[in-house]
Order: sequence, then structure tokens, then C-alpha cells
Amino acid sequence: MTVTDPHAVLGLRSGASVEEIVRAYRRLARRWHPDVTNDPATIENFLALTVAYEQLLAAAEAAAHVEAVGVRHVDSGVEPPLVAGPVHVTPVRYRRGDRDD
Repeated sequence: MTVTDPHAVLGLRSGASVEEIVRAYRRLARRWHPDVTNDPATIENFLALTVAYEQLLAAAEAAAHVEAVGVRHVDSGVEPPLVAGPVHVTPVRYRRGDRDD
């Protein structure tokens, strides 16, 4: 199940914080949970609500990770070189000719 606008399903503005997403989900989950309401549309509403919640949390976690790591997406049209296996970089102090023997 895909939700076209997860912000609209949860009743949030674009760019809502994680706390706002969780608060809105809990509020609406209490209302639309199948154990609470006997309405036939309850299951569909609850599933849409849960999918929207998961999409927004995944997007928020990805944005937080990118912000924490400092990764920026730059599309230069050039593929990065492939490295086959681990690369070992010798610290500067252990390179030949730099020892203090």
C-alpha cells in the first residue's frame, strides 16, 4: 500500500519534526485502531495511517543521517571509481624514510 501524501494522512505540515510525527500517529492510532472502532473502513484507515507514519519516519531518519554524516548529493555525471577490496593506508609516521630510529 502506498500513500500519495503521508503528511496529509497524518494531518501534518511538510517538514514536521519526528516528535510531531509520533504525536500525530499516536493520536490518530487511538481513533482508528481496529480494536477500538467497529467501522468497516477502520482497517483501511489504520493501514494508510501506519504506512504514512513509516514513510515519514524513514525519511526523517535518512535526513538525520545525511545531516549527521555531512553527506551532500552532487550529481556531476561522473561515476566514482570502483575499489576491489579493502584499501590500507599506512599512517604517515610509518612510511619509509620518515622514521626516527
